[in-house]
Amino acid sequence: RIFDRPMLGINISDFSPEIARALGVPVTQGTRIDSPLETMGAYKAGLRKDDVLVQFNGKPITNDFGSLVTALQGKKGGDEVEVVFYRGPEKKTVIMELSKRPVPEIPWQPAELARQVRAKYDESLAALEQCFQGVTEAEADHEPAAGEWSAKQTLAHLIQTERNWIANLDDVVGGYERLADDWGGNLPAHINATLMAYKNVRGLLAELKRLANEAVAFLAALPPEFVARKCSYYQAAWQMLEAQSHTFSHVEQIKSAIAAAHK
Repeated sequence: RIFDRPMLGINISDFSPEIARALGVPVTQGTRIDSPLETMGAYKAGLRKDDVLVQFNGKPITNDFGSLVTALQGKKGGDEVEVVFYRGPEKKTVIMELSKRPVPEIPWQPAELARQVRAKYDESLAALEQCFQGVTEAEADHEPAAGEWSAKQTLAHLIQTERNWIANLDDVVGGYERLADDWGGNLPAHINATLMAYKNVRGLLAELKRLANEAVAFLAALPPEFVARKCSYYQAAWQMLEAQSHTFSHVEQIKSAIAAAHK
């Protein structure tokens, strides 16, 4: 059933009154698109970076990602919905066809699953390392604009995300099945607490590597009785294989934050 769930094909980012003013958007509640995926419904409908969704399928969209989850309830891939959004000060309406989820090939041996996930981690971690080559701590701390993350704050967010992946995996292996693809709130206090714990870019990157090692080791050790729960195993394996797409969605954000520090 998970592959009947629709996909918007967007990565989202924070939206605050400060960001609204910077974008010229006349509302402070909504979901801001960080990047639409070119092969999916949002991009095909004309949605672009920094568009702010305010209504979806006739339901209001707020700063809480859960409002999008609620608006999608009862819909499946291939359905059409009306989307209302702001592009700067201009309010627009489009009809979007919700994308169907791809059905990937999943390895049924935990060791092979761990190997494939390891390869994805190696690729994403290398991309992050490249972002910070020659970058000073001051540059990594620079916030491009009020309410926008610095490169280091984005790393802190990625650390918290990796912890969530591992916690979710622990839940499903233990028999707790989540009812929705909900997500945390990117609380500034939590982001800043992570920054304080690891101090510098090297420490943040080292923690990401440690979490990658932990996740891969967990996958390699998945018990046979969990693998036998085919639906649960398939969903968990798919999520872990796709997890690093989230990291890559933030690589350009990190590069942009660092570039802004050079201006």
